[in-house]
Amino acid sequence: MKKKSLINSCSHGWSAISPELVRAAVLVFVGLALACAKCSDQAKQEPESFAGNAVVLIFPQSGKTVKVAAEVAATEEQQRQGLMFRTELGENNGMLFVFPYSSHHEFWMKNTLIPLDMIFIGEELKIKGLVENARPESTDTLGISDPSKYVLEVNGGFCHERGIQSGDSVKILGTK
Repeated sequence: MKKKSLINSCSHGWSAISPELVRAAVLVFVGLALACAKCSDQAKQEPESFAGNAVVLIFPQSGKTVKVAAEVAATEEQQRQGLMFRTELGENNGMLFVFPYSSHHEFWMKNTLIPLDMIFIGEELKIKGLVENARPESTDTLGISDPSKYVLEVNGGFCHERGIQSGDSVKILGTK
C-alpha cells in the first residue's frame, strides 16, 4: 500500500503541495499571530505589572505618613479618561498614572469637574513637583519642568493639608 505524500510531483516536473500541508501551515501561522497579539496587548495594558488598584504611601518631611488608595491608569485609554466626569473623589483616594518611562507629562482639566492636586513622582520614587488646586474644566496645560514616571491625582488642597512637598519620598504598593 502506497503512502499518501504531502508533496506531489506534477507532469511538468514541478512539485505541488497538498491542501492538507497548506491548511496545517496556515493554522500554525494564525496560532502564532494570535499568541503574539495577545502578548503585545498585555504588555501595553499592564506596564509595571499594575492592574486596577494601588496603595501609594507618601512620607512628608514634616510629618505623618500619608496613605492614598489609588485607581491605576496604566493604559492610554485609562490615562485619556482619567478623572473626567467624576463629581467626587474620596478623601484619601486618587488616581495613579503609570507611564512606561520618565518624561515631561502634561495634563489638562477639560471635563474634570472637581479641583485636583497633581503629584509628579520620579523613577527614584521622590516627588519632583506639585500642581495644586488645578481649576476644574480648564484647558490650560499643567505640568512641571522635571521628568516624572508617575503622576498621582488627588483632591484639591490635599497636599497643603498634609504638608506634602517636592523631595518627599513615595512608596507604591501595586496589585499584580
